Amino acid sequence: MTPLTRQPFPSGRIPADRISPVARKMLEEIPLPNFGLPGRLYDNTRFPYNRTIDEEWYHFRIDHPMLAASTLSLAASRLG
Repeated sequence: MTPLTRQPFPSGRIPADRISPVARKMLEEIPLPNFGLPGRLYDNTRFPYNRTIDEEWYHFRIDHPMLAASTLSLAASRLG
């Protein structure tokens, strides 16, 4: 729907001149569907992996209440 008139766009498509250049560039980076049934809107892209993933990640977080309305938080992550 158009934000000004709240009416549907003609033929249900947003005109190209209404899409910002930043959004257009972001849309170019999204891969096209390459898996599943045509028209499927989810689980429709597969990526090839050329390496074995055997990495270990460590993550911890500590939260300590300081005052009634504030908390001190400490978090750390590392690749093992």
